Amino acid sequence: LNPTSDQIIIQRNGRILDTILLNDKNRFSYKIDSVEKGLYIIEHRPETQNVYISPGDSLLLRVNTLAFDESLHFSGKGFAKNNLMAEMFLQDESTGRLLLNFYKYTPQRFGEIADSIRSERERLLEKSNEKQKFSEEFINLSKDIIAYEN
Repeated sequence: LNPTSDQIIIQRNGRILDTILLNDKNRFSYKIDSVEKGLYIIEHRPETQNVYISPGDSLLLRVNTLAFDESLHFSGKGFAKNNLMAEMFLQDESTGRLLLNFYKYTPQRFGEIADSIRSERERLLEKSNEKQKFSEEFINLSKDIIAYEN
């Protein structure tokens, strides 16, 4: 909804794979031949979104550019991984703003808060994994993302 341009750019490992034009209904379809599992970037300028794709995935995404991150929703095979990544991104974004308010705390207290946030993210991943049975590679990537954000 509310496109900001008439195209979507698909990237992997810093390389543009393709540019796809939106149709007259602001939709697009794209198939990646010989997909390698891992992170891809979907760009609809000025917004970007990381997407985790595995062979056999078939994703449908819906987004309103007026609230891009908050409205992004995936369905189809592979949806759970990507909805989890979108949720963690939103949490990290709000946590980053919140942590700026803790500058007066002692380093020890600040560390405790940061550790608590990290533990909550790890619990979210574990809970999601119990339901979805993610691949080990996706779990490790998610843990790396959590550690990086922390």
